[in-house]
Amino acid sequence: MNEQTNNDLSSLKDSLKDKDLFNNENDTVTYEEISTLDSNTNERYLLDLSGEGLGYYLIKGGVQISNFYIQLQKWVKTFRDGEPLSYYEGDIFFSDGTSMHIDRMTASTLEDPSGFRKYVGNLCGTKALIKGAPNDVVKAIKSFNKDVEKFEEHEFGYNDTLDSYYTEDLVIRAEEVIPVKTPIKYNDQWGNNKLGFKYSSREEADEVKQFIIEKLLPWEDPKVILNAIAFTFFPLIYPFLKDKNPNKFYLMLKGPSGAGKSQMSKWFQNFYGNFLSLFAWTSTETAVNVTGCAFKDAIFAVDDLKVQNFRTDKDAKKVMMTLQNYSDGTAKNRSNTVLTLRDLKVIKGHLLISAEDLVVSESSTIARGVIIDVNSKQVRPKELWEINEASKSFSTIIPYFIQFMLKNYNEERVSLIFEESHMLISSHPWINDPNISPDNLPRIINNFAALRTSWKIMSEFLFNEQSEFDRLDYQDTFDKNLITLLLDNIERISSYKPDVIFEKTLWEMIENGTFSLRRVLNNTELETPRYDDRGKVVGYYTQDNHNEINLVIQLSTALREMKKTIENFATSEDTLRAKLLREKKIKVNPSKKVSLNSRKITGVQWIGEFPQSIFGIKEAEDPVEQAKIILAVSVQEEEDVLF
Repeated sequence: MNEQTNNDLSSLKDSLKDKDLFNNENDTVTYEEISTLDSNTNERYLLDLSGEGLGYYLIKGGVQISNFYIQLQKWVKTFRDGEPLSYYEGDIFFSDGTSMHIDRMTASTLEDPSGFRKYVGNLCGTKALIKGAPNDVVKAIKSFNKDVEKFEEHEFGYNDTLDSYYTEDLVIRAEEVIPVKTPIKYNDQWGNNKLGFKYSSREEADEVKQFIIEKLLPWEDPKVILNAIAFTFFPLIYPFLKDKNPNKFYLMLKGPSGAGKSQMSKWFQNFYGNFLSLFAWTSTETAVNVTGCAFKDAIFAVDDLKVQNFRTDKDAKKVMMTLQNYSDGTAKNRSNTVLTLRDLKVIKGHLLISAEDLVVSESSTIARGVIIDVNSKQVRPKELWEINEASKSFSTIIPYFIQFMLKNYNEERVSLIFEESHMLISSHPWINDPNISPDNLPRIINNFAALRTSWKIMSEFLFNEQSEFDRLDYQDTFDKNLITLLLDNIERISSYKPDVIFEKTLWEMIENGTFSLRRVLNNTELETPRYDDRGKVVGYYTQDNHNEINLVIQLSTALREMKKTIENFATSEDTLRAKLLREKKIKVNPSKKVSLNSRKITGVQWIGEFPQSIFGIKEAEDPVEQAKIILAVSVQEEEDVLF
């Protein structure tokens, strides 16, 4: 110290001597030297940690410059919107013995004294006083926090090289689980829920595995529980498979209120932490995306999907957009004030949905998921309580499963299991029924091949050598139920195809009188409608003495009227026409007109099948279809082994 500085320090000591701070030079006073903006001078700052005089002091002149001090605990380095970012975490202390936590104060705040003043004012209100120049306070804070520990922020889940899995409390590697605190990016959680794993002894984890085998697997219909558990472990397998099959899929447990969907969803969510509640679809789609972004490589369960939660068709359509963006890994790019792209906030978790209603109406959106019907069942309170309690420890097995993956699997090996599953499913005779539409079929088969891949790997971990027979028995049960569930989903998707909905509704509305068809007579005149035939005219036809029907349908009229009555029926006339042409249901003339008994009618010629009864013709029984019905039972009984 130079002579002037010594004099200033002595003067400051004298002004504080009544507080008995300076019984010796290094007792309760700390000071360090830092440079000011003026390179020709040096300033020294003193930190008083005691009593009413607590705060930072400018030694030169003995001036107190704050009534608080800040202790930084973490310096976290990360990236946001493609740019490097640093932030601090710590505490701010006051003379009355109270403190406040500092959460994510950016490093740039400490580079801008006026910005720092605003930050402290917003955090502490009038409690914090900056008595001197903010520039001096910032320099003092930096001076006394030079050795703050540095951390690298990570997203929850696997790193890019797939050799470590990060949580807030653990770093999981193939040979070790390290209990260390890690700053987690996008750590947007809600309520008292905690994303992360409990880490216990292997013996305790083995007890949990045994409970899952003995109690959880038999809880529900195998079609429900086995596929749901396979999906629960899939987030830990998907990163090894995403180069081969990048599109994610959702799993929906669909059924009436009280069927146990939400309860099971909470059990599956608890494999990834401690969750007292589930996120709900009553939140905005933005909130769903932002929260789901934090669940990378984990289950993200969203509860209570039902029609009554959406006030308008537009709100329901947002659900479809959310599911499409989730599956495809896309979202709307947003720009910040300097026109650089912000980080995409899309659901990075694997979406588990409990639903009373399907809500979505587009077949392509339905095909992006696996939908399982859950039926009501008799309540078993003892078993329910038992699983509820045990679910609090389900996450104890996940660190061991992650180690199992890192030790035994790589991208090549997981891809081989996926390819095997894909081949067995796609070659199954039930899937190669010529009546099954090829629309969306590749995506559907990929979803189910991924489910089977997850079950194969998970069951190898869950069952030990002593229970190998049980594992093989469950594998057979899983495969059988997988195929029946796949057929259920194919049938559901087909029933939601716009052309299928249009055709089914067209004949129904003609039969019930909502729509009507006008007959064209030989002299090009139209037959006089009956007194009860007041439906909207959607087409014209001719009928000869041999009951040969020539039918013209006006697509635009029929489609416009259907949209007034069918909820969420969204397709354009051009799209519908293209689908009906591809299915060889219609024929279109270049003039867009068809001649019926020399009368030119605007519309398309219907060349597909239609109910003969709407023209007063008795439907003939098809002997081939009758034979199929008779043989169906025996064929199903012979099909014991599905793979």
